[in-house]
Amino acid sequence: MSLDRDDIVDAALTLLNDQVFLEASQALGKLLASCSQEDAIRIGVLYRRALSRRPHPDELAALQSYLNQQRELLKAGTLDAAAISGAKDLAEPKRIETAAWTLVTRVVLNLDETITKE
Repeated sequence: MSLDRDDIVDAALTLLNDQVFLEASQALGKLLASCSQEDAIRIGVLYRRALSRRPHPDELAALQSYLNQQRELLKAGTLDAAAISGAKDLAEPKRIETAAWTLVTRVVLNLDETITKE
């Protein structure tokens, strides 16, 4: 299965706002934000945890692009990093990074492949 930009946008909207998925995304986002590895490695870790496989190159590129976009929106204050990350006690740079990874995690956890395990 190949992941393109439309797949990211069309993630399972029904579960996107589910409290359990939100909390799972926040926990994974916090974990990934705390890693000192480069983004590609962290995305690989997320894929292995959620999908039991490595991301394809196009999936990796799409999520890297999405991560960078979210970081910019969070830095600009367009998105509320504290609300997204659930980490109001973190310093601003760490809160932004945690929120960005929370958003990336939400995408992966809401993929049809994650939900159905097909």
